[in-house]
This record gives sequence, structure tokens and C-alpha cells, in this order.
Amino acid sequence: MNAPHLTRSSRDSIAERLAARRDRRSPVVADPAARHEPFPLSDMQYAYWVGRDNALEDAGAIQFYLEFRTGDLDLAKLEAAWNRLIERHDMLRAVVTDDGKQRVLATVPRQTIAMEDLSRATEVEQDRLLEEKRNRLQKESADLTSWPHSHLSFTKLAADGVGHLHMKLDIWCTDGRSIQIMFDELAAFYEDPDRAMPETDLSFRDYMLAVERFENGPEWQKSFGWWQERLRHLPPPPPLPIRRISRAGGLQTFVRLDDRLDADQIRSLRAHASGRGLTLACVVLAAYAEVLGRWSGTNDFTVNVPRFNRLDWHKDIDQIIGEFASFSLLEVRGDGGQSFEGRARAIQQQMWQDLEHQSVSGVRQLREYARHRGGMEAGAMPIVFTTLPERRPGDSGDITHRLGFLGEIVQLVSRTPQVWIDCQYGEYGDALMFNWDVIESLFPPGLVRSMFESFSSLLKRLATDSDTWSSPAPLELPAEQLTRRTAVNATVFASEEKTPLSRFLGHAARTPDAVAVVDAAGAELTYGGLALEAAGIAAQLTAAGAKAGDRVAILLAKGWRQPAAIMATQMLGCAYVPLDPANPAERVARILSIAKPVALIADRDVAPGDEIAVIGLAEKPAGLARAIPAAPAFDGDAILSIIFTSGTTGQPKGVMISMRGIANALQFSERHFDLSSRDRFIAITGLHHDMAMFDIFGPLGVGGAVVFPDARRDVDPGHWLDLIHRYGVTLWNSVPRFMELLATEAERQSMRLPEGFRQVILGGDWLPVDLPARLRAFQPTIRVTSAGGPTETTLWNITHDAFDRPEDCPSIPYGKPIGNSHYHILDEALRDCPEWMPGEMYCSGVCVSPGYFDDPVLTAEKFVIHPTTGERLYRTGDRGCYRPDGSIEFLGRSDFQLNIGGYRADALEIEAAINACPGIQDAVVVSHGDKESAAKIVAFYRTNGVPPSEMELRAWCGKRLPPPLVPRAFQLVDLYPLNANGKVDRRVLGTVDLQVEPGAAGGVPQTPLESFVAALWQEVLQQPVATTDANYFELGGDSLNAMRILLKIEETLGLRPPLALVFTHATVGEFAAGLLELIAARTATPPTIEESLG
Repeated sequence: MNAPHLTRSSRDSIAERLAARRDRRSPVVADPAARHEPFPLSDMQYAYWVGRDNALEDAGAIQFYLEFRTGDLDLAKLEAAWNRLIERHDMLRAVVTDDGKQRVLATVPRQTIAMEDLSRATEVEQDRLLEEKRNRLQKESADLTSWPHSHLSFTKLAADGVGHLHMKLDIWCTDGRSIQIMFDELAAFYEDPDRAMPETDLSFRDYMLAVERFENGPEWQKSFGWWQERLRHLPPPPPLPIRRISRAGGLQTFVRLDDRLDADQIRSLRAHASGRGLTLACVVLAAYAEVLGRWSGTNDFTVNVPRFNRLDWHKDIDQIIGEFASFSLLEVRGDGGQSFEGRARAIQQQMWQDLEHQSVSGVRQLREYARHRGGMEAGAMPIVFTTLPERRPGDSGDITHRLGFLGEIVQLVSRTPQVWIDCQYGEYGDALMFNWDVIESLFPPGLVRSMFESFSSLLKRLATDSDTWSSPAPLELPAEQLTRRTAVNATVFASEEKTPLSRFLGHAARTPDAVAVVDAAGAELTYGGLALEAAGIAAQLTAAGAKAGDRVAILLAKGWRQPAAIMATQMLGCAYVPLDPANPAERVARILSIAKPVALIADRDVAPGDEIAVIGLAEKPAGLARAIPAAPAFDGDAILSIIFTSGTTGQPKGVMISMRGIANALQFSERHFDLSSRDRFIAITGLHHDMAMFDIFGPLGVGGAVVFPDARRDVDPGHWLDLIHRYGVTLWNSVPRFMELLATEAERQSMRLPEGFRQVILGGDWLPVDLPARLRAFQPTIRVTSAGGPTETTLWNITHDAFDRPEDCPSIPYGKPIGNSHYHILDEALRDCPEWMPGEMYCSGVCVSPGYFDDPVLTAEKFVIHPTTGERLYRTGDRGCYRPDGSIEFLGRSDFQLNIGGYRADALEIEAAINACPGIQDAVVVSHGDKESAAKIVAFYRTNGVPPSEMELRAWCGKRLPPPLVPRAFQLVDLYPLNANGKVDRRVLGTVDLQVEPGAAGGVPQTPLESFVAALWQEVLQQPVATTDANYFELGGDSLNAMRILLKIEETLGLRPPLALVFTHATVGEFAAGLLELIAARTATPPTIEESLG
């Protein structure tokens, strides 16, 4: 449903109420005599000050950097104009006091324009040195307690005076309007050094004191209450794909991407907008939101929208330099079925509602939002939309016009701490200029540029194409990405219509004496012998009433009987249902009740029920048959097998494997892995697992042999290693953890793998990134392939060379689709996700299963028809993203995604950080707790040496992860719980009782320093702090309170700890211990704690 439409009269009504509200406010009182006295920082200034702390993520100064190429600039005149500007405006002489206030210095030293002469350097050297200088200037963060913070410098490039002017503005105390004033007056003073300017007694200090009085009144409190309620339900920022999180140091560099709409385009865009009752600002913001939604996979998110908050309490308020600005947290909730116009209208409605409560600063909103989500970083809002200040009468135009006297702009970059993308726009002359200032290195290569190009394209189409306004999906996949996506899914290859049985029988006819099966004791069965055994079993099935289309269950231990029984079912056109001998009887009975087989082939006494015939097979071949029947004709729709997997409801679901699908997968694999009659497979995987189909059909389809381990030594890597050497195994196919066991055993025995052991196929779970190299150490020419795809896609439908892992990929890529298979990464609206954007993986092609046996409801839910292409898709429930090279990066199950306090994250990133810690073998991270409000990140880990303590692990993660992702608990385990498929059972880990580390349980503070910390936290947080294990974040701590705590520590102890100490030492006891280490490290002769505390 469309959001309500705000008419002009509605907007006028709101404007009138705001005007009336201004009239009721306390007037600002000019107090020139006190202009140099300290006064409070504004909320924004305080945020900027805190944001400079290098321990914070994306720390640094808020700044504006401009660089001009000039040839005839009079540096003496410019220097005089610059100093007159400083003398004229109080806030250009402001500093921050030690107690977190600000004051204006009465006098300051004259600033000079530093000169660097590169006129004798070569052009190449000049370019290099200029790049180094601009990077250095952009990364500098001035000490706000001293002056100056901004400066001009000049690099001379030629003897005739040609050079570059560098303007570094630290804008912690100025807003957008202030910068306009600075540039206008700088140009005026340069042109006429004696030019008179109007004076005023009003100061920024006067304004801030008036704001402070207003915020103690009932009107502000009413608006604050409105925001408190609203912020409880505000969505998080758009979860854009992030390559890596910036850590301490504030060294991230912003780049600017820009474009423009010309006069005709802006006229047309404005006409389209006004005809729909929309403002230009709303349309640009809505286009921005479309792009953010497309690249984050959600229509619900929050954008940080700065506003130029100069309340007209005084006639001169518009001529003062100061940081008046604030921002609002704008909720975007889009209905995917709405048109662009409808979503834009909803955004505008929300903007106007928020405007009625604009007196509450954005910093206050953000603190309250973070409080609801249990931590300050969980409340970060790094995606920003900025409307540049409107031009006033007499303005000299945009920056190009204002500062044209300085020369040609060669670089212009703004930077705001803890901001990742800042979309800015403004009207200059007859054009609409728009740009994104972004920390491009935070994002995967090419992602932000693709986003910006789509944003620019959308704005231009909105100006020219009416249909774009009415489209529910106005953004298509970028053209170059669509080309790559089409190419990687162009997988057509010729597949013969041959069943596994017909391929096997062909070899049995041509080479009947060739070995087909080898058991652990060395007993062999030839192709001819295996075919006869299968024929004998088929005869028994016929006698039991089995016919084409029926199901036959197989409950057999590893050995020759498994392939014989499977081939027997194919001889009759029956579907085999493999059962796990390790399953409890209750589960076996449940599967049989669903599958309704006519017969059960078993090697043990079972009683499945009167309606199911039981065919018992002896341990040795019986040799009953004398003739081998012909294979049935190929029927691609016939069901080869029904493989039961765990269902989300706990009820097993039977995946039907079609003959067409298995034929395609086998023939692709035969070519891809270069299979031949010389190959010998070792059958590690259980028959109930889909990968086991390859262990049997793979070798028997090419004339090779399958080696079966002893069923009584099911998971015995020493036994496997012995079989590989003894029988010349060439190919291995299993889940990764089985191969890890083999590699560990080989390392223990210092045993190399035979040269013929050439191919390892691993699938079904994460492939450890170090495993391929471990295997290559045993066999230098070995080939390791990652093979993936759920059971519903028949064996596997995607592969990747495991040795090919890009440096920026934390895991081995999932790969590219196999022949006649296709992969789609789709968002919630079933649109193709752009490269790097996570989405759900959907599969199509001949390998996709017909569905679930006797379960049309579940089949309809998981196998869907694409609403646009009409293609039949299987919805995997797996998350992934396409990379620019066409490969897919696997990102885990959808239900493994973590959502802690509104912060969305993937366990993989946290696990990778923990795995890099010395002493850690591997880690599994889960969201622990059965209620979302109480959920927390917990890391379970195994050790390969001396295990680090929980505090050491927290410190390690604190240096590598944003605070919300640092696990709140670490649990050392010997083994992980596994599910039936040999994968780590994360659901079990998410519910196990956590063990408290010995000595970690907190008591009352014992030392003076612990008592000091507890009392200080209690004072600042206004919460009782009674024990040493009291956690700062669980008490409601945030960055603002952290800074207050650190300041008070500095006042008492004479040192200020780094802000990171709060994150890495989050309890009273840990924080006191960290503080003690700092005291000892920074003091030549450490005083006693009692002396430090006075």
C-alpha cells in the first residue's frame, strides 16, 4: 500500500508549526564579554572528537581536502586573506579543553603558507611526491587541544611559479554553511584586502548555551520521548558487502565519485518530481535508497541524513561560523511490490514526520538506538545522504566559482569518521552535481563504482523516462555483470542418454574379468561376477513383486553387496532408497513409512513390517544367476534413487534423483576428472549420502574399480591409509573432515601418499583453506577439487580447483556450475544479486531434482518457478555471492547468519580471525541462546597446542574484529557434535550449557584498583557494579561513557588508557588488570596502587 501523500498544504502546515515552535523558544543572548570562556561541545562536535580516537573503527578527523593547480597565485595576498579570515571568525580559533569543552582563543600566531620546492624534480618524481603529500595530509589528525587544525601549503613545480596549493580543513567546528562563508570571504579578502564586512556581537558560544537551555525544557523532552519509542523498531543500516573492517589507526582513504545532470535533465527531473508531489531531495534520496537496497538485499534499513540545523533565533545566525549541523536516522522500509514513486513517497512522508522532532540531535538518536542494541558499534550508521546547503542571495556559486581564483581543482575529498559512504548533491548554476565520498577499500573491488554508476543511471532515467517511476524494479543488473553472469552459466555440453547400469553392463560385456570391487581383505569381484550377483538379486526382487517404478530400500554395510543391490534395482527400473546402518531403528522405520518400498535388501535381521519383503544377502557372493538381463531403455524422468535427508521440521525428506540428472553429473565428472579404467576409488562415504553415488557409479561407469574399507573400521584413517597404499587407490571422494583425518594420520606416520593417488574430491561442508597444501606435501602432483551442491541437485553441480584461492577470499571459492547446470544468486524479490552481494543460491538445469517423494507441499515450497524467466529453480537455503571472475563464494547457510543486537554478520569472518590465533586448530561460531534479545556470539574452538585464555582470545579478536563481532564467550572443546552427514551441528552448539573458565567467575572487588574501576563504572553508567565479572557492554556502556571513564582515569592516575581497552578488557577484573599493566609500563618507578589513587 502506498504511503500517504504529503500535499503542499500539509507541508505548509508542518512548516507553520515549526515556525510557531521557534517563536516560543528561548532567544539566544549575545554575550561578547564571555566569548573566550569555555562552553559545551555540540553533540556533533563531541562525536567528531571521540571519532578521532585511533582505537575506534574508521577513526580520523572530519576534514575537507582541496588541491588546486595554479600558475599565477599571489601567495602573500592569499596568506593575508587567510589570516584575516581567522581573525574575523571566533570558531576558526577554537580548541578543545582537557575536560571536553571548547573555547575560543583571543589571539593566535599568524599562519604562513609552507612552501615545498619540487621545481628541479623530474615529472615522475613530482607526481610521486605529490601523491605522497596528499595522502599524508588526508590522513593527518590534528590535536584539537592545540592550535591550528587547518592550514594551507604550496608545492612549487616550475620556476615560473606553477604549482599545487593544498588546503587542509579540519572541520570539527564548522558546518556546510560555514564553509560557504569561509570560501566567499576568502575570495573577497584576496580580491580586496581592505574590504569591510558586517560585524556581529553574536557568537557560536551564545547559540550553544541557548541550545543547552532549550534541551532542558518540556518541548525537547516530548520530542525525545517520541524518538525513544521510534528507535526501538528502527532497522539497522543496509548490510552492504564488506571486504574487510577498518581497524585502529584511521588510515582509510576516501575517494570521490561524481557525475552531474545538465540543465535539461534537472528541469525534466524536477518536473517529474513536482508533478508527483515529491521534492527533488526526496527523489535523489529515493534513488540512493534503491541502489542501497539492491546491493544489500533488503528493503528495510536506516540511512543517516545530515541536516543544517541553524535555528533562526537571531538575525545574524546565518553569518556565523560554527558546527550547527545535526542528522536524523531515516527509516527506509520499502515494499518490493511498490513502484519507485510509491517508495519515494513513503520516504518523503517519513522525512516530514521526523522533521517535526528535529530538535533531538542525531547523536542523541544514535546513542539511544545503540542502547537498545547492547553496544555502540551495533548502533553505527555509516551510510549517509547529504543535501548540500542551499545557495543564498549574493552567494558566489559552487566551489569551482567560489575558489576559481585559486586555480583548477585537481582533487576534492571530504572525510567523516565512522562514515563509509556519503552521498552528496547540490544545485550549482543550471546543473545538479552529485557525488559519493567513500572508503573504497572497505568494499570488494569494483562494488562501489558499480553502485554509483547504477545510481547515476537511475537519476538520468528518472529525468527522461516516465516508466521508470512506475516500475517496481527500476534497477537492472549492471550490463557488464549481466554479460559475465550469462557467460558463466552458458554450460551446455552434449550428454549421452545412458544410465549408470547400461554403462556398467557395457564394461561387464567387454571386460567381464576386469576387477570391479575389492574389499578390505583383498577379495575381488569382477565385472562379470558383479553383474551376475546383481541379476540374482533382481530375480529375488521380481519374486517379491517388485516392478518398474517401485521403491527398494537398501540397508547394507560397506562391501560388494551395495553396488550389486543398486544395479539390481536398476535392472527392474526400481528406485533404490539407501539407509544408514548407524541410524536408530526408529529413524529407519520412519523413512520406510514414507518411502513405502516393496522390498528391503539387508545384511541383518530386520522386521520392517508385513507389507515389505526382506531380501537377505549373504556375506559372500551367492552365484545364483546364469544370465544378465539387458538394461531398461533410458528414461530421463525415471527415478534412480530417493535419498533421505534431515528436514527442517525433523521429519526426513526424500530427495528424488532422476536418471537424466545422474547421467549428466556422471558424464561431466568423467571428463572433468579424466576418469579411466585405471582408476580405483575408495568408498569412504556412507551409501545414504549423495556423494556415495560417485564412489559406485564413477568407477563402474569407466571400467575402474571401487575399494571398500572394512565396515567394522568405519572411521579409521590408519585403515584408509593402508588401503590406499595396498590397492593403489587413485581417487578419493568425501566430506572434508574425513580427509582431514587422513592427512593428520599421514602426518603422524610421516607417510607419503602414493604417486598414483592423483585426485581428491571434497564437498558437503567447508573445505579448510590449508588442507590442499597439506595434501600436496604428501603427493606433489595431487589435484584437489571442491565439489558442491545440495542433494537436490544430484551429486554435485558446481566445482572449483581448491588450489585456486584468491588472496581476498577467506575461503576456497564454491566454484562455477558444471555442464548443463546453472547458478543464480537472488535476493528476496528473486532478482539477480550484483557481484559481491550475498543472496540465496538457486539452482536450475538438468541436475535439479524432480522434488521430494510424496511431499507436493514441500516440493512446491522449495522448487519454484521464476516469475520473470519461467525457469524452474531449486531454492537451496545456502548463501553466496558471485565474484567478478564468475566464481561463487559460499557464505554458509542462511540460518548460520548471526544477528546480534541488530548487527548482521556471518560466522565465517569471526571464525577466520580466531583460526589465525596461535594455539587454535579451528573454531565454530554460533549465536547462543534461544531468545533473540538474549542471544550472544559464542566461539567453540579446538586447540593444536597451548590453548590461549579467554582474555587472550578476546584481546586477539578485539584487534581484528569490530566490537559487536567479538565473541562474548569462548569454549574449548575436544570434538564438535556432528550431524548424520558428518557436518558440525551448529544448532546443538547454540544450545549447550556454557562452562565458566576456572577463575573467571567474579566476586567482589579485592584490590584497590578493582574497587576504583567498579566505583567509576557505577558512577558513569548509573548502574550497580558489584562484582569483578560485571561486563561493561551488558551494563549499557557506549563510546560516550567510555570517553568519560577514560578522562576520569586520566584525572586520577595521570594517564589515559586507549579506548580499545574497554573492548578487549570488558569486565571490571579484566579492565583493572589491563590498567595495572599500563601503569607499570608507563612509569619508570611504578607507584603503589594506593599511591596512584591518592
